[in-house]
Amino acid sequence: MVYPKYVLVNKTGVDVSCGGPELSQEVAKHSSVYLSGKFEKVRFRVDGYTWSQDMDLKTIGVSGELTLSIEPGKAGLRKATASVPYKFAPEKLQLGVKIQTCSAPYQQCTKIEIVPRFVVVNQLNFPIVLRQTGSEKLQVFRPHTEVEEEKKETVDLSWVFEKN
Repeated sequence: MVYPKYVLVNKTGVDVSCGGPELSQEVAKHSSVYLSGKFEKVRFRVDGYTWSQDMDLKTIGVSGELTLSIEPGKAGLRKATASVPYKFAPEKLQLGVKIQTCSAPYQQCTKIEIVPRFVVVNQLNFPIVLRQTGSEKLQVFRPHTEVEEEKKETVDLSWVFEKN
């Protein structure tokens, strides 16, 4: 059988670019792509943000975070785009990353998952409302027991970091 060397899974609500010396690949939100090549390090980027640090793909079992800084001159309010649906651009965008071997019979492949860094689950008996600093959009989280399995929605959050 022929296997791809890597499977890149984007579980976030934003489009992610993956790049390196021998690679340039766009991954749409909530989708996956197969990657092949002799590269062992990649960087990630979201529209409007700088490239992340190089990530070594040989380090199987790693779970960590990607911190992307906003491009110079793009801080503050801006027009929401398809890839970044936020009207307020946070100074830093944090995404989680997991590198692991695929399960049998695909154990020759390495799976790279890009996931939301923050997940909110409401286990209270009443709704809660969250608003990010500088944003006018309110997110209402209904109690977890009220949400039917087939109607569950995920809300990707990127938090604004205070300057020290």
